[in-house]
Amino acid sequence: WARPDMNIYAGLSVGALDGADLAYQWQGGGARWQAKAFIGNGRIRTPAKNGQPEGDFPLDIVRGLNIQREQDGLILQGTLARTRTGLGAAYPGGVLGQGLAQAQLVPIPQVAREAAQLAARLDPEHGSVNYLALGASFERSDWVLAAEWARLTSRLSYANQTLAYASVGRRIGPATAYVTAGTARSTRAQTPEPQWAAQIAPVFGPFAAQALQVLGSGAALSLNNQLRQQSLGLGLRWDIDAQMAIKLQWDRFAVAAGGAGPLWMLPGSPAARVRVLTLGLDFVF
Repeated sequence: WARPDMNIYAGLSVGALDGADLAYQWQGGGARWQAKAFIGNGRIRTPAKNGQPEGDFPLDIVRGLNIQREQDGLILQGTLARTRTGLGAAYPGGVLGQGLAQAQLVPIPQVAREAAQLAARLDPEHGSVNYLALGASFERSDWVLAAEWARLTSRLSYANQTLAYASVGRRIGPATAYVTAGTARSTRAQTPEPQWAAQIAPVFGPFAAQALQVLGSGAALSLNNQLRQQSLGLGLRWDIDAQMAIKLQWDRFAVAAGGAGPLWMLPGSPAARVRVLTLGLDFVF
């Protein structure tokens, strides 16, 4: 298609990966099998956007196993991997943790209790991420089908996601028309924003109330850096010859409230509709 599915692959934009893999292939049951083990280090890079600096997040000791089965145009595969990552210089937990520790000393029971709950939920500076993915593709005659499902689990709030997409294409001469649909959902519940200002102002005054409210809101925003969206796309591919193809794809994303964090870099934003038009030229020389 015009580009990889944005529900799964946009959040896994690995800019560099150094390591080694070992593969073994065999025939069995009328199918060709392959098992591949891999290990290495990588980096995920995100562009500077909306006032946020360019991100450069390490993937330490990426290791995993991929199994693939191919028979009569049907390819099935599964991947299980584990790595360790963190936000590096962008990690907000140190400042937020110190502030929430001070907020727990406020002699207002509800504020102190909610500050303790927020502090307990803050992400560690680094954490392990587990990745499980299943995929299938089928190509026969004039039909092309593909689907993938992935699940990320971690102590890190932004690395708990369920991702999936499916697409169907039909060849008509040199052209291929296709439709694709996908979803991305953070599996952790949203953290409600605390409402401290009204409770603190009568005791400590408006300036202290505003400062603590900003602290509580910032902690909740950090925990709600989530991805919640659905997409629908239509595309057309025209193979000019064996070495060149033009691709046109239109996608519409329905982004839920608070669901534009990791991909669109707008954490805490209201619900929105996003439309993306892609035109590409692929060629081999």
